[in-house]
Amino acid sequence: MSTSGFCLDKEYWRTYEQKVHSLLEQGLGDRAKSIRVVWRNTNQDSYVESGLSVLNREPLFIGISISSIENAFRTVDIGPDAENKTEALKFRKFWGEKSELRRFKDGRIAESTVWGTQQWTRHLIMKQIVEYILKRHLSLSSDDIVQLVDQLDFSLIYGYKDPISTSGNLLEAFEVFSKCLRGIKGIPLKVSSVQPLDSALRLTSVFPPEPHPLACGKIDAQRLQRVIPSCIPTMEVMIQLEGSGNWPMDDLAIEKTKTAFLIQIAENLQTIKGIRSTATENNVDVFMRGYAFRLRILHERGLSLVKREIGPDPVKHVSSADKMLFIRSQHASMINGLHGRFPIYASVARIIPSAKSLFDVAMLSMSSNNLPSVTADGDSLPTPTYNSSILEDMFLEENSNLLENRLSQWKVLPDALILLKIWARQRSSIYAHDCLNGFLIFVIVSFLARFGYIEKSQNALQIFTKTLEFITTHDFEGSGLFFTAGKTKILASTEENKKFKELFPVLICDPSTHVNLAFRMTSIGLHELRHEASSTLTRMKLSDGGFEEAFMTKIDYPVKYDHCIRSLRLHLEGKIAEPTSVFCLDKEYWRIYEQKVHSLLEQGLGDRAKSIRVVWRNANQGSYVEDGLSVLDREPLFIGISIRSTENAFRMVDIGPDADNKEEAHQDFFIILGSFVWETQQWRRHLIMKQIIEYIFERHLSLYSDDIVQLVDQLDFSLLYGDKDPTFGNSLYVFKVLSKCLLEIKGIPLNVSGIQPLDSALRLTSVFPPEPHPLVCVKIVERRLHEHMPSCIPTMEVMIQLEGPGDLKIEKTKTDFLLQIVKKLQKVKGITRPATEKNVVFMGGYAFRLSILHEIGPDRVKDLSSTDKMLFFRCQHAKMIYGLQAGFPTYAPVARLAKRWVSAHLFSGCLAEEAIELLVAHVFLTPLPLGVPLSRFNGFLRFLRLLADYDWWSCPLIVDRNSDFGINDHKNIN
Repeated sequence: MSTSGFCLDKEYWRTYEQKVHSLLEQGLGDRAKSIRVVWRNTNQDSYVESGLSVLNREPLFIGISISSIENAFRTVDIGPDAENKTEALKFRKFWGEKSELRRFKDGRIAESTVWGTQQWTRHLIMKQIVEYILKRHLSLSSDDIVQLVDQLDFSLIYGYKDPISTSGNLLEAFEVFSKCLRGIKGIPLKVSSVQPLDSALRLTSVFPPEPHPLACGKIDAQRLQRVIPSCIPTMEVMIQLEGSGNWPMDDLAIEKTKTAFLIQIAENLQTIKGIRSTATENNVDVFMRGYAFRLRILHERGLSLVKREIGPDPVKHVSSADKMLFIRSQHASMINGLHGRFPIYASVARIIPSAKSLFDVAMLSMSSNNLPSVTADGDSLPTPTYNSSILEDMFLEENSNLLENRLSQWKVLPDALILLKIWARQRSSIYAHDCLNGFLIFVIVSFLARFGYIEKSQNALQIFTKTLEFITTHDFEGSGLFFTAGKTKILASTEENKKFKELFPVLICDPSTHVNLAFRMTSIGLHELRHEASSTLTRMKLSDGGFEEAFMTKIDYPVKYDHCIRSLRLHLEGKIAEPTSVFCLDKEYWRIYEQKVHSLLEQGLGDRAKSIRVVWRNANQGSYVEDGLSVLDREPLFIGISIRSTENAFRMVDIGPDADNKEEAHQDFFIILGSFVWETQQWRRHLIMKQIIEYIFERHLSLYSDDIVQLVDQLDFSLLYGDKDPTFGNSLYVFKVLSKCLLEIKGIPLNVSGIQPLDSALRLTSVFPPEPHPLVCVKIVERRLHEHMPSCIPTMEVMIQLEGPGDLKIEKTKTDFLLQIVKKLQKVKGITRPATEKNVVFMGGYAFRLSILHEIGPDRVKDLSSTDKMLFFRCQHAKMIYGLQAGFPTYAPVARLAKRWVSAHLFSGCLAEEAIELLVAHVFLTPLPLGVPLSRFNGFLRFLRLLADYDWWSCPLIVDRNSDFGINDHKNIN
């Protein structure tokens, strides 16, 4: 283009746009509904200094909306009649050698253009037309034009053509087969309709089955020499029988009737030339013209029952198989309707599972290298993970067919698979890239079914239980799972199998034995899977069966793990010399980084951690391929840690190797010899693990505290009074001194046999326990009187038990006993004059209110007064809480957080202090399937979840401290 193009009334680009639009409008005619042509002058990065040379570098964009599929795919365009010489001349001038004079069926002779193409490439006719116009009138070559129309066609081609083009043979065979079925006369009820259920029969299968030589009427020996599928794929077809009032209602009778009809249908089809059929209890397999059709029956009466069940009037006489059959038939009808309205729908809906013909299996062995960048000292290294990912796709369809055949033979298996998938999906730690997925679940269950671990007589829940038991006990690392074509369970030890065991921690090999289906699963993922399976089985063995915990409870990371970490800034840019190189490894960079982090934490935390889970997702759900590789490292790294014990986790000193042993890794890890001390205050010892993790991340991963979020101390502020946690005061020490004084009192008719603290402050579950009050100290410090202090002195209640039977006469003298005890206490140094009318004793800056209750048995509780009865119950509650604290060190801080939350949300009037403690106790006493919480943050989250998820309307919450309640007790309470 010369510079004169810029010296026009209209810009050259606008003139060119109009020219292109006019040419396409004339050439496409009624094929196009609208045409948009846009040519931008310059891009955003151009500069004036670059001159006029930059003004034609932007591409011309053309957008075309098609008027209809019929017009767009038309192979012949009819022009003007031959008699209209003026218009005919214009037509020939526009189309050149493409125009030709033709006689049509109606006798008309006219100019025309013919776009020759095969049936399966008719969607490219418009591409041919546009390319021809731009070449002829604008002198553009094919290399100058990019048309976004056929870039994905290669993915749907099998061999040299789209296999959907041969679907005409399949549909023709199905039509003949349908006619044969409707023409059967030797059965009590005629076939009223035939409904195809398979995607191949509605043209949405990616690679529809081709005629198989073994399924033909006459076996072609020449075709047997070719590569053919190892199994004949079956296409499901539902037949509906005409109505009858005699159709049974009972499940067993229905199944027997169906079987009888299937056998009769098979016998009748067998008499037709070119058709072979075999009947089973549930279906009939029919082989015709190279295709295999699987027949299933749904009677008209059964259909009405299904519809009634779906509606407001439930009927329980419809099997799950009939429900699924009905739903699939409805789906097939809908898709066929869509295909009729939208002809292009079938092409859009076809999804590619594999491309078996593109790769040579021999090149994808476990010892082969298919990534040139994976080397060591110039030598190529094997790429087993990369190879397995390709093999997985190649054999996906074959393995799926094998599994579907297994599924069709078991009525209960679909329900068992649903239970297993729900169970896995509810557990975030195992339904992950390095552990379990729906396909592997199907594979494991299929293995159990094939080799007799489960039986057809078992129900879905029994199969679910057997599968979990198998997962818990089977040696996946050593013997693994090997499917074979024969009846042997595990292949003989071969070189390939040995390689599998060396390269992969978990082995689940498909029948081809070329691919380990569990090549992504890690030993850590397997450990998590076994732990979850074991926990679920333990919970299911309890009296109520644990159905809700197994299938209806979501177990996400913060609730499962005691210590959770999110690393926010892990961008590859700046950390690696060539960022794109990390994507060209045998294992994904994220998996390598996960292993590195896991190894560091495992070494640094030692016996503090029972298990560590590291997960780094590649990309989020909202990312797009168009965004490139830059989006693949924006997701945070998640780490979940289960604490082994609070004693280990709160330990302040880690003892390493002896100072003489300088070769141990401990010195390189912490830059010290012998030991490492984590100095902290007593009330901050629960943060020691946080310190360790921050140190490890900073030293070995160059991540600092701002890059890491640890879910451990976010709620600590709510329990602080001033700048510290008030629970670690000296109130317990003062109480012990008081208890000793009470037990040593002499000179009263009945000696003190026991002292029981009733106040929550004395069992460390009070949110803000009282601090020493200056007015009740032995020596009043004038300086402290000027500090902020409570206007009243809070008291802590203490119960005194006296020896003896505690009959009613002695009960009336409790006041006298208290007076005598108070007088005796006045003589003790450090105890100020008590306020006897309130039974209050002041000691060490604290106020204790004394109460008396004699030792009584549970059978006499009903005889007590209401005041003493409440005192007895409070005493029992306090004893239980003390027992919980002894077994669960984190109980007290969790109870304090729970009380603080209830108070902050103004629910204190609804939930008494003791009720909150019982709710928290329930979290610790019934931890399955999660395990006992060993961090305050984790325990508090479970408390909130208990409030949110428990069925308060229909089920009372029972806190059984010592598992004393039997089935009858639970029934009585309910």
